[in-house]
Amino acid sequence: MNRLTRSSCLALGLLSGSLAFGAACVEQTEEKPTAEDMEAIKKNLLSAAPAPKFTVNADLDGKVVYLGLDTTANPIEPGKEFKLTHYWKVVAAPGPGWRLFTHLNGPNNQQYLNVDHGPINGKYPVSQWKQGDIIRDEHSMRLPATWPHDKVVVHVGLWRGQERMNIVTGNKDASGRLVAATIPVTVKAPPPGAVAKRYVARKITKPNKLDGKLDEVAWKEAPSSGLFVNTM
Repeated sequence: MNRLTRSSCLALGLLSGSLAFGAACVEQTEEKPTAEDMEAIKKNLLSAAPAPKFTVNADLDGKVVYLGLDTTANPIEPGKEFKLTHYWKVVAAPGPGWRLFTHLNGPNNQQYLNVDHGPINGKYPVSQWKQGDIIRDEHSMRLPATWPHDKVVVHVGLWRGQERMNIVTGNKDASGRLVAATIPVTVKAPPPGAVAKRYVARKITKPNKLDGKLDEVAWKEAPSSGLFVNTM
């Protein structure tokens, strides 16, 4: 298979927030399908639109309709592999340079995972999509075992260079990503002792004398923190 490697520059929105487009690069490949690849592609070209669990039917620039997705895990268990299956309908050939992106976020963009991939295991790049295609695109992933949220938001779309294909209809966020689904996550309670202990540092009205004697009232009234432990 002939491959032309390019970089996809995508944002990394971590914990707090908003995605700044162009902040990090993810390698993808533009591939010209071989005869062997076409056999795999045919297995994932559907004759009729499916009825996915998460139905979306979003219009991207009048060229592509994102029909929705299915998941093999609902709810998802952190640390365990699951699959997402996306369904795309091609109204008009998207043209050269376009690629898929898939992002996973916690609520309010509190966490971010980039799970970009080439369609149909990299065998059918977006630049090769043809009018009338109904494409089933399955890929595997997992949430970190430490995922703290009770849900994960799946964002999808098409990108090229520094632009994302315009979403004409469908629920989208401020950075032009299509909100494909919100899937519940099973979050296990932390084991006993895993929750960090707290200590209240009390404010004093005047500074203590730093003489090593600890005989002032503020020192005497400060509660003990207990034994030191290895915080790692």
